[in-house]
Amino acid sequence: MENDTFDIVEYLDSEETISEYLTVSFADPDPSVFLAALTDVVNARGATTVANKLGCDADNLSETLNSEANPSFQAVIGVLRAVGMELRFRPPKEDLTLG
Repeated sequence: MENDTFDIVEYLDSEETISEYLTVSFADPDPSVFLAALTDVVNARGATTVANKLGCDADNLSETLNSEANPSFQAVIGVLRAVGMELRFRPPKEDLTLG
């Protein structure tokens, strides 16, 4: 029996998908959900490539996005820019919270 595991990174293949994924995760009241989603996006874009854009190595980037490290807002914005995204604010069209 084959053990097929779901890997979201395989599905983060367009700007629209990534944008929606980050938007929904940001709506969760637990900040670690957004950081996990941002880590998924980094992995989809290539951690080494993203780290190079930020002037660090992939291990450093991984440590920065660890929810226990409590990354600064500036660090999160930098990573968003490095993966080709930006943070925007708008009134909610609907309830985006999970659960």
